[in-house]
Amino acid sequence: MTDSFEKLKNDKELQIMAIEVQAICSEKSFEEILVDLHKTRNAELTINRIFDGNFLEGTRFDTLKKSKFSFPIHLLDEKDDASSCVHQVHVLNQENPNIGDDIANQRCQRKNDNINEEGINRIKEVEKLERKTQKEQQRLERKKQKEEREAEKKRLKQIQEVNKTKYDKFELCRELILDISNNLSEKNLVDYLRDNPKYTLLTINVVQHDFPNIIKWRRKITAEWDDEFCAFMPAPERIQEESFLLIYFEISEFTKFIKDDILSDNINKIQETFSSKRIIILIEGYESYCRRRKTQINRNFTNAVRSGIEHDLEEELLWLQVIAKCLIVHTKNIQDTAEMIGILSADIATIPYKNRNCDLNFWAEGQVRSGTDPSNTWLRMLQEIQFVTEPVARGIINVYPTVRSLYKAYQRCLTREEAENLLTSVETSVEKII
Repeated sequence: MTDSFEKLKNDKELQIMAIEVQAICSEKSFEEILVDLHKTRNAELTINRIFDGNFLEGTRFDTLKKSKFSFPIHLLDEKDDASSCVHQVHVLNQENPNIGDDIANQRCQRKNDNINEEGINRIKEVEKLERKTQKEQQRLERKKQKEEREAEKKRLKQIQEVNKTKYDKFELCRELILDISNNLSEKNLVDYLRDNPKYTLLTINVVQHDFPNIIKWRRKITAEWDDEFCAFMPAPERIQEESFLLIYFEISEFTKFIKDDILSDNINKIQETFSSKRIIILIEGYESYCRRRKTQINRNFTNAVRSGIEHDLEEELLWLQVIAKCLIVHTKNIQDTAEMIGILSADIATIPYKNRNCDLNFWAEGQVRSGTDPSNTWLRMLQEIQFVTEPVARGIINVYPTVRSLYKAYQRCLTREEAENLLTSVETSVEKII
């Protein structure tokens, strides 16, 4: 046995692991730890065996550890008497009759203490995890609330933006898309429109139509009118066709259609195809044609058309306006035609804003809207003015709460330009109506 212990003590690896184990479990002897490490070859496993009560299990000391009695081992010299050794063992057994039970109890106690400590550590880990989870939830909730506040602030800003008073019709042209028939591009009409600085915001497309000489308008919708709030509300951008259609005629072509008696048939066919649109007929050169006819500059042309076409031309124009309900527009030349198309586009661009609380409603019995108090009456008065919607009126009231305050502000203006720009800095108020 001494030799075997010596071999274990000479094993450097076991000695290092034994020192580590004894530093944690100091109640175990160095020799016992070496024996157990010789079995496990692992310091962590030996520590677990100590705490689990399996220390020295499967080693040469296993039977002694499980026995209720402890028999010390003595190496006998030649001089020793065997009977004296037996007597010493008997004395030790009498002094410690329950030594095996005590060892088992100690193991159970250590095992219970270890279980309790593990349970406490597990509870602490759970509580720590719960606190961490709660903090993360609070952080996410704060982040969500911040995003909601920013989204609401952005929404209100968008509402203010779309409800700004829009006076400049050429600025509103950025909302329109002009679809011009490809055969008209040969007349440099598109170039004249694009070169005009007033209509640079117009989006101009050259397209193929089923009918020649056709011009259509489309609008980029970014806001829609809300009757409940009496204000424009932001909406996802979409393209919507306008309810107007322009047909371009040169005077020579127009008179030819009359001479061939096909003008009404062509107009009826177009109206059937575009039943939801209002027709605008642009006749280029009509005034010069009339001057030539009256002054007889070109006698041959006058004699050719005066007899048959003069009366027919007037009748056809009258039919177009009264029966076909077309809007007739006259231009001098291609430059004038391009300018007229630009003017029509600008007027069409303002239509949605003219129709929203911007018409002057003259007094009539039973049509006066009375206010609930002076402030509400002042609000309603402002909404009777052109281009003034309820958000705009509320913005004015925030700065000028009474009629007199606005009147005195205008009196303090030194120039006409200052008076015209008095309300340009007034912010649109939408919070009270949403």
